[in-house]
Amino acid sequence: MTKIRPETRWIEIEMSCVDQQWYAIFPSKQWEENAYEKLIQHRNPDQTLIKPEVINNMVELVTHPHKSIESAQKQASSLMELCTQKSKEMGMVLSKVPWTKINKDNIPNNKIIEYCVTPKDYYLTATKEILSVLKNPYDLLWAGCMATHIHMSAEDDEATLLLFKAMSNYASKLRQKWAAPQDMYMSPKRYHQWNKIIEARKKIGHLVWGIDPENIPEDHISYIYQHYFDEEGNLKRMHNIIAIKKPGERLTVELRSPDWVTGDKQLWKIIDFTKYLVQEAICTISQKVFIPTILKE
Repeated sequence: MTKIRPETRWIEIEMSCVDQQWYAIFPSKQWEENAYEKLIQHRNPDQTLIKPEVINNMVELVTHPHKSIESAQKQASSLMELCTQKSKEMGMVLSKVPWTKINKDNIPNNKIIEYCVTPKDYYLTATKEILSVLKNPYDLLWAGCMATHIHMSAEDDEATLLLFKAMSNYASKLRQKWAAPQDMYMSPKRYHQWNKIIEARKKIGHLVWGIDPENIPEDHISYIYQHYFDEEGNLKRMHNIIAIKKPGERLTVELRSPDWVTGDKQLWKIIDFTKYLVQEAICTISQKVFIPTILKE
């Protein structure tokens, strides 16, 4: 089983820039630029590591690939400290809660995309389609509810797909734990609202699955390529708690569940959680599943 152990790891952390009353900073008379534009254009952090998010008061911190999770954590902590410092210099603060607090009086529901959505890539088109099926248009702003994502790659793509099968199957056996998201380092409020976005995207064909981890059959390679790749061999979008991603040339397994972190202590808890989840998934891929101690607490 050593073949499927992660050999590279990297971390994504989403951060929300807010004002002194903790409201998300969107373009307005007071803030002519969105928070990402202010942070990038005026304080010049490394734009390969600090990127825009769907909702334009947010930034995404992305570490380089690292051989150890500890090394990735060190870089993630450094990026968090940098954004905290630069945000303060611009009169902003970073949200301490993993959701977007908004003032609806300042954002008419027919102006949500214009005011709040990052004007790049596929986001504008995608969010217009999402709004067509959401019952409450303000739920769209939960598309940017904050999270910490851990990416892992094994020695090659085949091994990474086996790692995905192990983690997804193990996580699916913990379904009752995921149903109590606070036990899995996710606030129930964020889980509930995030799932609204995922179900809306699933309904209109943006995603190939829902939020829950899937149980992958033994013949996992053919199943994965049949369900998660298109006819041209391109990976479809999925936002499962345990997902396959291809951010570069290599496939990764992405743990998408934990809330955003505000400091090293929370980040270490999520890293410990990830390490136990990977360890137990690998050990139990062909054995009886045991719930690790960290998940019983």
